[in-house]
Amino acid sequence: MVTFHQKSYRKRRFCERRKGMKQCNVCEGLFYGEECPFGIGDQHPWSEDYVLMKTGKLRSDEHQRNVARWVLHGASEHTEGVLNWAKSLMQKEKNLLKM
Repeated sequence: MVTFHQKSYRKRRFCERRKGMKQCNVCEGLFYGEECPFGIGDQHPWSEDYVLMKTGKLRSDEHQRNVARWVLHGASEHTEGVLNWAKSLMQKEKNLLKM
């Protein structure tokens, strides 16, 4: 269960990061630059997440969100079950930010 404090912290963090960011029309994630980093060819932008998680700089739910964004960009390469997981995860993220 997510507490009120966690919700408000996530909203605040989201708003702070949102300045100057663009929203991807595929995964609906925010990014800086010209192109969403999760839509670039065969790269796996989440592959360095394991090191960041080990050092405590990234939580596992943030890693899951990164993988979900990558899955949505490569929809033709994934099964329907994986796509549904990614879509539901991103929908939960959107709902959390609305609260």
